Amino acid sequence: MEELIWCWVIVAALSVVGETVTQRLYLIWALPASLASALFALCSLEWYWQVVVFCLVLLLGLFGGRRLVDHIINRNKINDINDLIGVNCVVSERIDSLAGCGLVEAKGGVWAARGVGEEDEFEVGERLSVVAIEGVRLICKKK
Repeated sequence: MEELIWCWVIVAALSVVGETVTQRLYLIWALPASLASALFALCSLEWYWQVVVFCLVLLLGLFGGRRLVDHIINRNKINDINDLIGVNCVVSERIDSLAGCGLVEAKGGVWAARGVGEEDEFEVGERLSVVAIEGVRLICKKK
């Protein structure tokens, strides 16, 4: 049984090496699967049960874990600039609508911005709300 434990440890090590090389979040799920199987090997469970545990944990990671990680990674990702309408933002560079300059931070990115009115001015740190978009410039007003 001890040789089976080493087989699972080798599979775990190979999954880490493979994931390091590919960085696609597929091979990493073999790590918890092989460690679970090694644990079952320590308990002197038959080899076929170890394989069943490996497959179940691997599938759970591939379908459930990958989806969860994708959701966490892409939480603040913007797929469409129109998704910014209604979002709260913070002025990171003074906004002078007449001069056409200024920046805001919204959804993890920095965007060019101006106020709704031509004479609107906002200072750094003010909290605004995005009401429209013109090109790549956010049109903002005070919250």
